[in-house]
Amino acid sequence: MVGLSGSGKSTLGRLIKGLIEPTKGEFRLQNGSGSLTTLSPKDRMKLFGWASPHPETQLFASTVWEDIAFGPTNQGLSGSTLSDRVCQAMELVGLPSDFEQRHPYSLSGGQRRRVALAGVLAMHNQYYIFDEPTAGLDERGRDYFIGIIQKLRDQGCGILWITHELTLLESVVDDVWLMEGGRLMPQQQIKKYIQQYAV
Repeated sequence: MVGLSGSGKSTLGRLIKGLIEPTKGEFRLQNGSGSLTTLSPKDRMKLFGWASPHPETQLFASTVWEDIAFGPTNQGLSGSTLSDRVCQAMELVGLPSDFEQRHPYSLSGGQRRRVALAGVLAMHNQYYIFDEPTAGLDERGRDYFIGIIQKLRDQGCGILWITHELTLLESVVDDVWLMEGGRLMPQQQIKKYIQQYAV
């Protein structure tokens, strides 16, 4: 999802996740057979993982393991099932196992972002919403994150990527949506927008 600042991209992402509620309307999910299911806020919280811009600023636990385990613990997981979930998430984002007992703020900024992302991925959601996930990352960091997105897609997860980085779109996404003034714009306007703002 692309669009200028203030166009409504992040607001729509938070609405989809269930972090805020609309003043009217309802959310419906279309499955593979074409039928629609109405989703409550609780449904959406379970279905959609959410990573905000600079998610590393939201780390709070005293160890990497505790921070990543927070969400799955609230899902009711414990014991070896919880440990496996944390280890899998750490492996997916490229965090060494010996980081488990380190304090998140003893790590570099890029490593902290990986911890925060691991905490989201440990929830094993069906869909993920990433709001400007590559903001502030260097080229290597962006490439690594794109690799994670591709792994999630290979696992059958749906991804909504909110971004200003238009040059990355062609190699990563299946569809592009354009937001303007809080509305999704017709497809014919997307190519013009990308040509105008891609650098």
